[in-house]
Amino acid sequence: MAVGDAATRLGLSERRVRQMLADGVLRGERIGRSWVIERSAIDAIADDRPGVGRPWQPHSAWALLAVAGGNEAEGSAVERFRARDRLAEHGLAGLVGRLSARCAVRRFYAHPAVLDDLAGADDVVLGGISAAGHHGGDLIAAGVVEVYVKASMVAALVDRYALDERAERPNVIVRVVDDELWPFAADERFAPWPVVAVDLLESDDARSRRAGAELAARR
Repeated sequence: MAVGDAATRLGLSERRVRQMLADGVLRGERIGRSWVIERSAIDAIADDRPGVGRPWQPHSAWALLAVAGGNEAEGSAVERFRARDRLAEHGLAGLVGRLSARCAVRRFYAHPAVLDDLAGADDVVLGGISAAGHHGGDLIAAGVVEVYVKASMVAALVDRYALDERAERPNVIVRVVDDELWPFAADERFAPWPVVAVDLLESDDARSRRAGAELAARR
C-alpha cells in the first residue's frame, strides 16, 4: 500500500504514517522517494485501533458530528437514527477513523506575524488546537493556527497570507470542506465541540489526542 492509502485505512495523517515507518512500527520498503507498505502490517494495526475502517462519505460524517453536538443533522430521518445508534454503540472517540473524509487536510507555513490575522479572518472557522481552549481543553495553540475553510476559498487564503505548502515545519493546518457540505453558521467562529474533539484525536501529537479524548468523554 502507498502511504496515502495506509493513512486512510488507519485514520491517521500521512505524516504520522511516515513517522511510524521511520520508527519501525510499520514494515515497509523505500522505492525511490516513496514508501511501499505491507498490507498485512496495516491490517494488523487497524484491527487493534477503535473506529478504524473504511471512512464514511463526508455527508455521513458531518451528520454524525451534528447529532453528537445535539443538533438536527441534515438528511433523512434514517441517517439521523443511524448516527444516534452509532454514537450510542461506539462513542465519538471510537468513530474517529470513520470521520476522516469530512475534510481534506493541508499544511502550510505562514509568517508568524500574520497568524493572528489569519485566525480572525471572516472566511475561516477555528478548529482543532485553535478551538480547544474555547471548549475547555487544556491546550495552548502557541504559534499554530488550525482552521476550517470552504474549498472555494482556499486559493484566496493561500494568496492573502502567502501560505507555503512546501515548508518542512508547517504552522497552519487548513481543513478543507466542500462548499455544499459546509456545516458552520455564517457567524460561527469556533467549530462545535464534537468537531474539535475529532480534530484533536486525529493529531500526531499525544497531548492533543489526550485533550481530544477528554473532550469527547466529558460530553
